[in-house]
Amino acid sequence: MNLPYSCSYTGKRSGDIPDTARPRPALIILLAISIAAACLLAPPGYASEKIPATPVEPAAVFEPWQIEGLSLALKDPDPKVRIEAIKELARSKKRSDMPSLPQLLKDENPQIRRAALTAAGGMGESSRDLVPVIMKSLTDKDPNIRYDALQALVNIGGLGPEQVKAAVPLLSDSNDKVNMAAVELISKNPEAAERLIPAIAKLLNDTNPSARSGALEVLGNLGPAGAGQSAGIAKLLNDEDVDVVMRAAAALGAFGKESTGYADELTGLLKRKNEYVRKSALKALGSIGDIPEESRRVVVELLKDKNTRVRDQAASTIGKTAIGHSGTIDAVVYLFKDLDTDARLGALAALGELGTNAQDKAPQTAELLNDPYPEVRIAAMNTLGEMGDAGRTYAPEILEQARSTNEVVRYHAIMVSKEMDVDGSGITDTLIGLLNSQYKIVRANAAMALVSIGKFTEPQSKKIVGLLKKREIKFRGTGIFIFRELGEKGRPMAPAVAVLLKDSNPAIRSAALEALGEIGPGADAQVTEIAPLLKDPDEIVRAEAAWALGQIGPSAESYIPQIAAMLKDKSEKVRINAVDALLSFGGPARKYNADVAALLNDESKRVQTITVTALGRMGASASDQATGLGEFILARNDGKPENLNSILAALEALGNMGHGASGEAAAAAETLRNKRTVIRINGRNALWKMSPLDKTSVLTILGATYKYPQESDKLRLLSHYASGGDEESETLITWIGTGAAKVPASINSKQGAELLGIYLDNWEFTEQRKNMRDDFAKRISEIAESGKWTKKDIPLLKKAEETLKSGKYESQANAVGQKIGKVQG
Repeated sequence: MNLPYSCSYTGKRSGDIPDTARPRPALIILLAISIAAACLLAPPGYASEKIPATPVEPAAVFEPWQIEGLSLALKDPDPKVRIEAIKELARSKKRSDMPSLPQLLKDENPQIRRAALTAAGGMGESSRDLVPVIMKSLTDKDPNIRYDALQALVNIGGLGPEQVKAAVPLLSDSNDKVNMAAVELISKNPEAAERLIPAIAKLLNDTNPSARSGALEVLGNLGPAGAGQSAGIAKLLNDEDVDVVMRAAAALGAFGKESTGYADELTGLLKRKNEYVRKSALKALGSIGDIPEESRRVVVELLKDKNTRVRDQAASTIGKTAIGHSGTIDAVVYLFKDLDTDARLGALAALGELGTNAQDKAPQTAELLNDPYPEVRIAAMNTLGEMGDAGRTYAPEILEQARSTNEVVRYHAIMVSKEMDVDGSGITDTLIGLLNSQYKIVRANAAMALVSIGKFTEPQSKKIVGLLKKREIKFRGTGIFIFRELGEKGRPMAPAVAVLLKDSNPAIRSAALEALGEIGPGADAQVTEIAPLLKDPDEIVRAEAAWALGQIGPSAESYIPQIAAMLKDKSEKVRINAVDALLSFGGPARKYNADVAALLNDESKRVQTITVTALGRMGASASDQATGLGEFILARNDGKPENLNSILAALEALGNMGHGASGEAAAAAETLRNKRTVIRINGRNALWKMSPLDKTSVLTILGATYKYPQESDKLRLLSHYASGGDEESETLITWIGTGAAKVPASINSKQGAELLGIYLDNWEFTEQRKNMRDDFAKRISEIAESGKWTKKDIPLLKKAEETLKSGKYESQANAVGQKIGKVQG
């Protein structure tokens, strides 16, 4: 189930150097429940326009009960629920999981049709039988549906000429999104599209600029097959619409050398004021490759352009067109003397694009390592890095930049030097020296470079281990960071680190333990040296010893009982790390699950939350402790800020335990009425993972729709899913909750009795749920009024009347009483 979760959390990143050595680690980071954070630092360098591809979600594999429950959700009275069910079933990417898809594509509700189109497209090739139905949506009056239909056809692929032909008129659609989707569909079916080139080319003369743009993009995407329309395309370089001009340039560029004859026209665009036109023309000239000298001269001039994007594109074009043209390259180098910083940067970028083809210009480039502007020095370093052996000659001068007062310059100096020195042997000693810098960024960059080298001589290893003995925490932190990143590759240094375990300073013993823990199984030979520190008088040392043994794993399993006993240690830090260690040991430590769970009642909230998180990480193997988690949730389901992390962790834990924790679904379902949105979201998520659930739990979920009707679609979907198709549960879902079916205006006595039974049987459940009880009372009254009752139904109606009176619903009770009177005659 795709449940949105948005929460801000700032924690340690894997690339951060810790300033302190502290107990630990893994579980503290896991306190940010359900948060996936990717914090990436993009260092300054050459501009890039590449957008990372969206990861493709793997197909879900549904069990029969899941398909049954979601299929029933497709019949829910609330269209929002049906839409969510379509989306969820589509995750399997299997047509057989949604046999009703053809009917859904024809649904009278446009939003359901849109969801069905998206689902069909997401199923790809398996939806080929739906193509005829989808094609009909291309003429829908709703542009969103036209767009979704086009996208579905794009994803299905393999279309024939007649099917692709239907998309050609949409190149001139009034909706830009539809226009672009039509371009994509035609372009992705090239064999069929090539037969339609004459029809597409006609659109080059269309009065609608969107049609001209669409036709240009399609022809460009077809490559050589579209080159026959070059003359018509070239005319559009003078079009009054800027977008058309840009696409005309792009199309000619896509034809490569075939467009050589249009280089002059493209060069003329370089004088336009519009930066995007200049950039498009530059890119096209670069794609052509062999362009006239005058064109190259103008391109060189654009290396001075004030617009960064234009300068970068000019540099790229020089890299593709100036190879073998020494005059052009000399003109680029001449810009090194320009007083304008942008010009120098543009020239360096161009030489960087030329790479080894400009290696004879390395000496002039190296002179800019002394430029007063840091961005120029950075560019010079990067450019030398692209020049191969000629640039490598200046590695010492580049590494000297690592002593700069500018942190970005230091970063690039280290990184470029590392790239130049493939095995690292030439710069390792220098990098190790930089580990003693007072600047954190210098230490971090040097550390990362050393980690990538990975192999060290004995004297070098001694210096790295020596960081753990430093007085200042920041240097010990750098040493720990290196071992963290090296992992098992740090095995050769483990014996030297273990020597520090006997140091009189507890801070140094602690740092050594952290380092050995980071080495993990690579420090298995040091287990017997670590174990005595489980009884160290210093609490941080004891804590780190437990954690380290857990990280080392199997070879330390004999110490599990001793670590389990530490769950009762007086130190909060020790208890936390003992939990962490037992978690790391896995199966062999699971017999201590109950001992871990006992900490749910620890005096420290931090220990409680860490314990909850650990139980969750154990997953199904800790489901025997679900009862404790259920009680934990109920005791803290009050919306108070101080309980937020704890309750989120507990819900995550129950969810991770899966169906084995379903006995605590009622407790988890209570959080659906919590005033905090994030708790309700995580409650739904947990219940989804714990499903299928019993009908009482389903009823509790439905009850939450009354308090938060704006979430009823998600709650009703969850109810269907949790029911697994159970008939009694589905009956409740149909008639209870916000979005439930309305009471018919006329019903026979049998159906009326069944409906009254639903509300009367579950009346007590509504005791503490006023909105739910109000709705029950209203529905009981409506059923009594709508039913075609006979005298044999009077006992049931009287029960309804008494129930309403007991709840002090006098007006509804009177209405039922009047109905009884009419039946009695």
